[in-house]
Amino acid sequence: GDQARREGFAAEGVRWAERALEQEDEKRGDIYYYLAVNLGITVEKHPVTAVKSLDRIVASLEKAVALVPDIHHAGPYRVLGMVYLKAPPWPTGIGDGDKALELLAEAVRKSPDYPLNRIFYARALWDVEGEDAEREVAGNLEEAFRLMNGERWRPVRERWMDDVTDIAGKAQVALPVR
Repeated sequence: GDQARREGFAAEGVRWAERALEQEDEKRGDIYYYLAVNLGITVEKHPVTAVKSLDRIVASLEKAVALVPDIHHAGPYRVLGMVYLKAPPWPTGIGDGDKALELLAEAVRKSPDYPLNRIFYARALWDVEGEDAEREVAGNLEEAFRLMNGERWRPVRERWMDDVTDIAGKAQVALPVR
């Protein structure tokens, strides 16, 4: 909940990842993944800095996709997909809804039992295709909801519920009672 503390930990993560890249073989895709994730956290609430860091984040995630696509439940696909979804579109940015959908669909394909993949894919479907994807949005949200209620994801369930209810509200998807 403490954004300054969160950014501080992420900045430390960036420093450690940079240090690891200096000392390790550049074929360690996990380092690129953690660099990109931590860098993203440090800039997400700072739009000007985020724009300046975007190329580095994308390049690191692309390396992670190539080297360790399955790490953290297909995390490189999921995070890169969200970068393309949230970034401003051309000509001001690299945002690309179709790319986002492709990457997030791949995250779901690679790790279908990870609720966040389905949540983010549902968000992208709604943001890019709107009502045309209503049935697919509903299916992904319902499956994410079902998975989240299992014992495995209970510790992070509440953190993800806000996203699920937000997307469900926009897409008018009725979720089962908690």
